[in-house]
Amino acid sequence: VDYDYYQEQVKMFEDFYWMASENKLDMRIHSSDEWFRIDGSYKDFTMTQAEEAQRGEAPKKQVFYDAAVAASDPETDFTDIEIVFFAIPRGKSVFFHGGPHEFNFDWNGYLATDERDIYDTTTPGDWFLKNDDFEPPWVNYVHEVGHMLGIPHQANEDFKDGSQIWIQNPINGYEIMANQGGATRTMTSWLRWLAGWLDDDQVACITKAEVTENFYELTPINEVSGDVESLVIKLSDTKVVVIETRRFDPYFDRKTSHSKRGLLVYTVDATKASAQGNQVLLSPRDIQTYIEEPNWRSWQELDAVFFQGDSVVIEGIKIEAYSIGSETDVVRVTKTS
Repeated sequence: VDYDYYQEQVKMFEDFYWMASENKLDMRIHSSDEWFRIDGSYKDFTMTQAEEAQRGEAPKKQVFYDAAVAASDPETDFTDIEIVFFAIPRGKSVFFHGGPHEFNFDWNGYLATDERDIYDTTTPGDWFLKNDDFEPPWVNYVHEVGHMLGIPHQANEDFKDGSQIWIQNPINGYEIMANQGGATRTMTSWLRWLAGWLDDDQVACITKAEVTENFYELTPINEVSGDVESLVIKLSDTKVVVIETRRFDPYFDRKTSHSKRGLLVYTVDATKASAQGNQVLLSPRDIQTYIEEPNWRSWQELDAVFFQGDSVVIEGIKIEAYSIGSETDVVRVTKTS
């Protein structure tokens, strides 16, 4: 049962990157045909959140890595393997939080296999395994592999006040690289364009000076090979505003009582680095007033979807959801000053 469960999680991970990359990123999955038994008791490898440490000393994490490699290496050829997901039986609590993980650029543990050293790995813990109705392991795979690919964390780790989500995580709930626990499990068009997954002709680009009264038809971002999936307005040499259109995706998204059918508008600030919240949602309402969302991490989600007729003004530019259609949406951009 656990084997089939993990196979389903890996399939979701594979399908997500097929969608997000517009079928440009091929995740070649190599799964073992059997379980490997680590000597000793699972209690020898349990870890608290502190022991799973992303940074600093983490000796207990390396003990698990070494034991897992020792058990699997004799039957596994790691020569062409770049990323490793370890699956642990779900009957007991082993990793009490998110689970140990490493990135090739930020690691304090590694897999010393016979064939090569591997610095990209993640193993979901209780955070995902015990709450998979809300946050299943595949979202952990997507999020952590995103970092392995070089996609930065989108939360603002410099800001510690968790009561002000619109500052601490300014695109929270609408971007899997900001919060994989959000109901909407996708990546913004901006991150896809930077990665080269969206072609240039799928992104409409204008400068602030070019705005008069302009209309743009946008295809929902999860539609593979959509026509134009993003509108980028350059505000300065370091800041843009991005408009894209969203739909509820029954395959990836978690169903909620709030409609996700409409536009998403956010700024991108190039002066901010990874984990400094460089993507910031704009809202046609009050971004500081949450909508109730049955999310096991929090009951609050940012109110950011633009429905038909909604608008916002930024730097003398009015961005309006002119038409929310069955297949595409139309954005009207006008100069106000």
